Amino acid sequence: MAETAESGSSARVIQKLEESINQGDLYSSLQLFKTQHARAKKRGDFKTAAELAKRGAELMLSKNEINAGAELARDYCELIKVRFAAVVPNKLIHHIYMMPV
Repeated sequence: MAETAESGSSARVIQKLEESINQGDLYSSLQLFKTQHARAKKRGDFKTAAELAKRGAELMLSKNEINAGAELARDYCELIKVRFAAVVPNKLIHHIYMMPV
């Protein structure tokens, strides 16, 4: 399957952010993940917004940055809650929020 310009762009952003995290610049990386997530969400690119929040949470948690990882995980859950409110039962949303990270 061919990669679209949008998915290619998000892959490049994630790659840059991964490099920043691996260099130890965790605070700037968190801010960049949050900014890019918000921009994607604002333009209606929910797939990219979700991908950024999810991958950012995974990376931060892998570096034992619990608060940063939890913040991005919360952004991911909020996006799912808003985007799929009609199809995801409230009980499932509650369980997602209660899951230990």
